[in-house]
Amino acid sequence: MLLNSGLIYEINITRTYLDQPPQKKERKFDSFVEPTLKEILNNFIRSNGTLPVYFYVCENSDEKEAARRKLFANRWYAQSSLNDWHLYNYELRESDTDRDPWFLGLLIHENHPYTTQFPLAFEAFVKNEISLSKILSTVLL
Repeated sequence: MLLNSGLIYEINITRTYLDQPPQKKERKFDSFVEPTLKEILNNFIRSNGTLPVYFYVCENSDEKEAARRKLFANRWYAQSSLNDWHLYNYELRESDTDRDPWFLGLLIHENHPYTTQFPLAFEAFVKNEISLSKILSTVLL
């Protein structure tokens, strides 16, 4: 089921720089990046119908994964026009005291034939195949 007939997409947003990364405490900000990414994602998802399923994993090499999840879930999804799509957010931890969780998620249309079963199958997969005793928390937006 998780193969979804090949209609699986991964959303991976990683910070890159045209020249060099900023120095410590210096911020490089381009006000066009966020609205451009939102528009690309909204158009891509709307144009592909109700059968694709989208996954996201927040890049964590720079320890800004929690901020990325908030941007994706609380800003992009909340402000998108994808009202008939459900976003499930997951937080994987090694233990209750783990301070560096993995943030990942699943976006599925409410009319997908497996809209109820797919999130359960994904959670089972993450728990059994990936996590190897990690703790999984789920939030539906």
